[in-house]
Amino acid sequence: MASGVAVDGGEQVPMFLRPAGSDPVSLGPDLTFEFLVDRDRGLTAHLVVEVTQVGGVLSVVKQAVEREGAGVGGSQPAPDQDDGDQPPFGSGPAVEVRWRLNLAKPGYAYAISKLLGEAAFVHATHDAGIRATVGRFHNIYGPRMGQDHVVPEMALRAMRNEDPFLVPGADQFRSFCFVVDAVEAMVRLMAEDRSAGQIVHIGDDTAETNIADLAKLVCRVAGVSPTIVPRPAPPGSVRRRCPDLSLLRSLTAYEPATPLEEGVQRTVDWYRARYV
Repeated sequence: MASGVAVDGGEQVPMFLRPAGSDPVSLGPDLTFEFLVDRDRGLTAHLVVEVTQVGGVLSVVKQAVEREGAGVGGSQPAPDQDDGDQPPFGSGPAVEVRWRLNLAKPGYAYAISKLLGEAAFVHATHDAGIRATVGRFHNIYGPRMGQDHVVPEMALRAMRNEDPFLVPGADQFRSFCFVVDAVEAMVRLMAEDRSAGQIVHIGDDTAETNIADLAKLVCRVAGVSPTIVPRPAPPGSVRRRCPDLSLLRSLTAYEPATPLEEGVQRTVDWYRARYV
């Protein structure tokens, strides 16, 4: 079971998360979890959430346990999820989860699936006696990542000379981490015994960037000068996200090494050579 805070109609009340009915060990790809909202020390509200997006993570857990070896995986943070490092939930006493849940947003089944996937990995590997670490990735970018992530998506539009250049969420802020630095963090975590059982943020907190400024940088690197036109962010989008890397630093002495402009240049060069 895990505990945290639910935001219900503007009111913050304690919240508990637990598997509904079945033993947590018998996890399948489609799960039902209960949210129990504590009002004045009484569980007066009850919400059942179907979690259907954890099949991939549970497959990694199963392979790691069956093969008695390490699986490599990670997860992106859930929408509006607090960026502080947080302990997983399990079958023992409830532990604090520094995370806010807005019960009015149906998309939070995705957020719940992230918490569940992380916890399933940590607890299953612990029970099997396997050393495992969960890396929680924050806005990793670079070559070979398709065309949907914000950096390559902007790069391809810039190289097609899109003008005006539309920028949804131009007033928001993100911290982008080049893939080489993320891999370095992963390698260091795998080599560090103290990382076993930990959930660790991986990213770059040294250059928090406004999305409009990112668009200007991508266009400049691509060699174009379109008119930047801000557009509203998608509903429910987080205005700011910057990871807390204190645990990663304490375990590995990791520091991001690739400046944003260098990483964007390398990304643009890779996509230009293959898509233009």
